[in-house]
Amino acid sequence: AVWAMIAAASARGLGFGAALVISVALLAGLTAPHRRGTSIGLFGVALGAPGIVAPSIGVFLLASGHVQVDALIAFACGLVGAVVALRIPDRRLHLPRASTNLFSAIRRPGLFLVFAGVVLTSCSLGGLVTDVPLALPLNGLGSAATFFLVFGVARVVSRLLAGVLGDHQPTRLLLIASGGLSLAGLIALALHGGPPILLLGAVAYGAGNGATQTAAFLAMSERST
Repeated sequence: AVWAMIAAASARGLGFGAALVISVALLAGLTAPHRRGTSIGLFGVALGAPGIVAPSIGVFLLASGHVQVDALIAFACGLVGAVVALRIPDRRLHLPRASTNLFSAIRRPGLFLVFAGVVLTSCSLGGLVTDVPLALPLNGLGSAATFFLVFGVARVVSRLLAGVLGDHQPTRLLLIASGGLSLAGLIALALHGGPPILLLGAVAYGAGNGATQTAAFLAMSERST
């Protein structure tokens, strides 16, 4: 039923959002400043590696009529993640009280622009994940499964590279370059120019999206306590 799908998606979104925020906060607080970019890049690899094959497998199972297998895989992975999280050491971070207030945080110079960029990037990714399976065929080189596979690889690799570069280059340059790549990928997808253009767009958007997330995390950590 539709209500059950919406409830499941809402629960997944709440859990994923909380886990992501806590993980990035722990990384920022427990890693040395000169290694922060690399650490966040490695975290991005762990976060994005399943996205290399999982969306393609999901589309394949959907096309084969095995939606229930999709749901079981998602449930099992979430359960395993929760069990593994119990092994994470409980280390308290001493955070300033002001950092818990979102509205006071984004008033810091430059932080609101980074925040807005992350919101726009997330919106574009949500629209892409929703529309690509509907706009592209389910089989062939130009299929949704192939697009997600190429996009996932580029996204994971760029997260790590952006983290390494972020330890040596200004995050502002990384954000500008990654935003341009994301835009180029979306334009290539909208052109409907055949499989080569489609795959090129998947590479560009995946690289831009992954690098944007890593660079945004670094920019936020630089502009906040």
